[in-house]
Amino acid sequence: AFEEEVARINPESFASVLKLDLPITRARQIVVEAFERQYVADILRKHQGNVTHAAIASGLALRYFQTLRAKRK
Repeated sequence: AFEEEVARINPESFASVLKLDLPITRARQIVVEAFERQYVADILRKHQGNVTHAAIASGLALRYFQTLRAKRK
């Protein structure tokens, strides 16, 4: 199941990061932070800005979700 989900990701999504020619740890950090920002924005939109509901839906502790939310500002 996990491998199938990974296979569905469009490799072109990472093209702009790969072009930066960074070490893998830095490139991974950029990809993860960009994903987290988009994820938080999307899940908050789905829950009409309700942070508690968004945290529950994302499977994260409220405190950690709030940390991710603060990073995207």
